[in-house]
Amino acid sequence: MYVSDALKSIAENTTHFLGMDGIVDYGASLTMRWVDVLEPQEEAEVDDRSCEEIVHGIWERINGR
Repeated sequence: MYVSDALKSIAENTTHFLGMDGIVDYGASLTMRWVDVLEPQEEAEVDDRSCEEIVHGIWERINGR
């Protein structure tokens, strides 16, 4: 993963540079990390509980109820 992230950074740094007429883009940029291709991230579930409900649940687990 480290090597693929390093190569992604090198590719992005060498395809975009500041020239005399402004920013010049050559080639394509990588849009995803290799680890995201191998292990796609699941979307997080939305927690609809209020702050008080979350705190109450934490205290219940701490107290072992």
